[in-house]
Amino acid sequence: MKLVGSLSDQVVEPCFAGNHRRRLFWSMMLAKMEKRLSGWRGKHLSLRGKVTLLNSVINNLPIFLLSFFKAPKCVLEDIIKIQRNFLWGDGGGSRKMCWVSWDKICLRTEEGGLGVKNVEWFNLSLMSKWGWRFLNDKHAIWFNLLQFRYDSGLQSLCDVVSKSVLSNYSLWWRDIRLVCGTPFGGHDWFCDSISCKLGRGNSFLAWKHCWLGNISLKLLFPRLFEVCSFPNALVINCGLWENEGWSWKVGVDSTLLVGELLEDWKELTEILKDVKPCMNEVDKLIWWRDVEGFSVRNAFKRLYSLNAVNHIGSDFRRCELKRLWKAIIPCKVKLFGWRWILGALPTRKELWHRGVILGVEGSFCPLCELEEEFVGHLFLKCCKVKTIWKEVFSWFGVDFDDLLGFSDIDAIVTGEDVLLFLSNSLDGRVKSSFFAFIWSLVCWSIWNARNNLVFKHSIWNVVEIFLIIKSIGWDWISILSKGSININRDLWFANPTNFIGL
Repeated sequence: MKLVGSLSDQVVEPCFAGNHRRRLFWSMMLAKMEKRLSGWRGKHLSLRGKVTLLNSVINNLPIFLLSFFKAPKCVLEDIIKIQRNFLWGDGGGSRKMCWVSWDKICLRTEEGGLGVKNVEWFNLSLMSKWGWRFLNDKHAIWFNLLQFRYDSGLQSLCDVVSKSVLSNYSLWWRDIRLVCGTPFGGHDWFCDSISCKLGRGNSFLAWKHCWLGNISLKLLFPRLFEVCSFPNALVINCGLWENEGWSWKVGVDSTLLVGELLEDWKELTEILKDVKPCMNEVDKLIWWRDVEGFSVRNAFKRLYSLNAVNHIGSDFRRCELKRLWKAIIPCKVKLFGWRWILGALPTRKELWHRGVILGVEGSFCPLCELEEEFVGHLFLKCCKVKTIWKEVFSWFGVDFDDLLGFSDIDAIVTGEDVLLFLSNSLDGRVKSSFFAFIWSLVCWSIWNARNNLVFKHSIWNVVEIFLIIKSIGWDWISILSKGSININRDLWFANPTNFIGL
């Protein structure tokens, strides 16, 4: 790449000079990306705003380079480092603690992530366009050039990638082979994502292409493939029209088959008996779940489905995360709830585990100073917090002391444990769609009161905190529901079940 124009109005012009497998080739893009994601933008954006900007920058700034060159591992790591520092930092330049792994951050929101685009999968999906064009633009000049330079008998990319690398292969062509031919996450993702719709049969190899489903005859009947006479024959050449019917001739002499080979042959003939070419239609390639053809977006979805590891755990947790994102609460509270469920809040025990706090005594709860401060303790088990929940449950007409008598509260450790306790306790009292509203409202208020006590030396006042819970809840519903819930302040303060109860 090179800069053109005046210093006040520089334009990035793509350039193919240099070795794109070296970090230096990408240095200008990395510098521009870091500049875009630095400074005041990080100071004045919420976490959700940062996620939006992250995806905007990755979708626009490096898209040309990522669509033409396969980024080396070191460059991908540099991009992720820039993204991670921006997401968790404050724009001051200091290194900030990352509370959630990047793999989780790149998951969809309904699966426990923030929906930040995985740059490696984005790079592969952009480059796979060339593989798709290779299969479809057979009359294009660039295709003829590749045929002339690399192999005059190219049939399909899936055949090309299986051949050994020759010295005259350009770095770009080697990368296309890597992207579309090398197993990724245990899958030959590109070739396995393409299926064939049979027309005349003059474009598909009978044994090697997936024209009968999601698997080729070569893989379905490997023993027959070894004895067939024409392994590279086209479908149209594996049969003939007789008496207005199609008769298959797949290059296997059935009279010589015995045992397992004969059984395979019978199974193959059974599969083929109702299949025949359609002379009025052309052969078509169909991309995974997209009858209209290939798209970068669908390629990214395919890579995500094959390689995204679900880190979220139980179905209960996934369900609660889904309800959290749909709840009528401010975005910053949703992100607080997301971190709360994933155990990514800076409680004293977590800070002690990460070496921020020295000495076990520093990990004790700042409210009761009797036990270590972890999510289960701070938001439910602490004696100071129990008084808050007692008021809240009484507000909903539930005796909190009775609930504690029937629950194994000592086993509650994580945010998921707390959620399960609250879900069972409020079952039949609150609409399921408002459950996330209630627990996030109370836990958000507890967290703010705890921080005020630690950093501002405020007094822990149960009456005041409970009043704040009522007031904030009324504000959220009256403002964020946009009039869909007709709410009266006095009735809300007296009995919230009039509005969010069953």
